[in-house]
Amino acid sequence: MNPRGYAFIQQAGSTFDLTVRKAAYCGLGNLIETELPRLYIYVFQDGYGHANNLTGYVVSTWGSMVWDVQNWQLTGQ
Repeated sequence: MNPRGYAFIQQAGSTFDLTVRKAAYCGLGNLIETELPRLYIYVFQDGYGHANNLTGYVVSTWGSMVWDVQNWQLTGQ
């Protein structure tokens, strides 16, 4: 484990002070970002479609084909 990363985790977990915790977690995030760079070499492609008589359907960035399904309704056949 990275000693600096471990120190940030210890600091964040040793207090209830939200300002101190936020600073520690941000420090950890910055450390991860600089020491573990990532190269994204993929793209998710989603295709959506629906019937003209389907109401209440909204495309969502959450990526689930059944997101918000409780609000869908078929009108007229």
